[in-house]
Amino acid sequence: SAALLRSKAMRRRDSPWATPFSMLGVAVCVACVASGRCLDEGPWVHAFYYLWYGEPSTDGRYLHWDHRVLPHWDGRVRERYASGASHEPPTRLHSAYYPMLGPYSSKDSRTLEQHFRWMKSFGIDVAVMSWTGRPGAATSDTQGVRTDDAFPAALAAAEDAGVGVAVHLEPYEGRSPASVREDLRYLLREYGPRLAKVRSCPPSRGTTTTTNTTTTTDEDAGKKKMICL
Repeated sequence: SAALLRSKAMRRRDSPWATPFSMLGVAVCVACVASGRCLDEGPWVHAFYYLWYGEPSTDGRYLHWDHRVLPHWDGRVRERYASGASHEPPTRLHSAYYPMLGPYSSKDSRTLEQHFRWMKSFGIDVAVMSWTGRPGAATSDTQGVRTDDAFPAALAAAEDAGVGVAVHLEPYEGRSPASVREDLRYLLREYGPRLAKVRSCPPSRGTTTTTNTTTTTDEDAGKKKMICL
């Protein structure tokens, strides 16, 4: 399975990793992509990339840039900061860094193209893109965003830049082992040959997805796994 690592560079204001776009972590995995290059050539860098952002000219309103302040998981820290208030874009964003392109839309093709060119230039091999479930399955994130709407354009931009793509299956209301099975079938059918491959999977089942299992079972709460399709 993949070893998911929090990047220290993400917390530094002088780091180029965080300023161009909003990513929350970097994962180093034993992987190979559709081009056939594998980890025999060296470690691969995976970076999480979230597709839930929106702005008025593209989406009719701000999405996630105006997210409310969430309570910190550490009680001692939580006592020092008020939670519940919403951020106020375009000046005060729900982001530790102000994007170089401003509060963007994840559906904007020019933004996607620039982001993946940056990823390639920074040495990122695979973008692990957030995905909130199948279209038509009444699944979305807390602001009603269905990231599958942005996925085809993001995948095309990644391919043009030479960056591989894996999937991070987000929690959604009513998620269950049965719904995840259907999600994986959909991903395999729609995008399977174009997604990054994990070397530890059987050769015929190389397409992978990452999934946060917090809403599937209590036993697996908080874990992230790589799943062979």
